[in-house]
Amino acid sequence: MRKTDPKTARFARSSDRVYAIDGAWYVRTREGERGPFRNRRQAETELRLYIDTMKYLDDFGGRVPAEVDRRDVIVVDMDAPAWG
Repeated sequence: MRKTDPKTARFARSSDRVYAIDGAWYVRTREGERGPFRNRRQAETELRLYIDTMKYLDDFGGRVPAEVDRRDVIVVDMDAPAWG
């Protein structure tokens, strides 16, 4: 739960966020659907990375902290297919 989320809201657990459609795996987030991924393991890994990133950004108000070298930050397009 984020600090800005309503206290009465219910959120899906990680196990409910990973699902397959026609052999392609997807991840459901508040921001939308992510994927497709080749397999469940890849989708679960991406979900963990996504959650960790969102928690990190939330801790710093959505900004990269000053002590982090911006050259070490990689922006990833989460909407791009992960088939490659």
